[in-house]
Amino acid sequence: MAASAYLRGIADQLAGFAGGTIGAAIGARRGKPMEGALIGRTLAPRIIETGALAIADKIRKPRKQSSSQKKRSKKMSKALSKANNKAKKKNGDFKKGWNQSRLMKEAHRLCK
Repeated sequence: MAASAYLRGIADQLAGFAGGTIGAAIGARRGKPMEGALIGRTLAPRIIETGALAIADKIRKPRKQSSSQKKRSKKMSKALSKANNKAKKKNGDFKKGWNQSRLMKEAHRLCK
């Protein structure tokens, strides 16, 4: 039920783009329309035609993080902040001998 409300909100936002085209909204590359997209039509009638709201109920929400994943994320966050303090100067540049790769290796080492 919540997923359908979420997707209805997205559909409303898409419909709100006055004169927006299908290709631009779906993510066509700049200057190149997507294959099969009807360029020049506004989004609101297109959303109704495709039945996007009917599909909304069938899409699942992403799963919540498990407690072990939360613990790992929290641990990694603290390890990253410690590694950042080790690796960076006050102005934000890396200290000599440090780079992003070494920083992440250090963070993973601290995380264990």
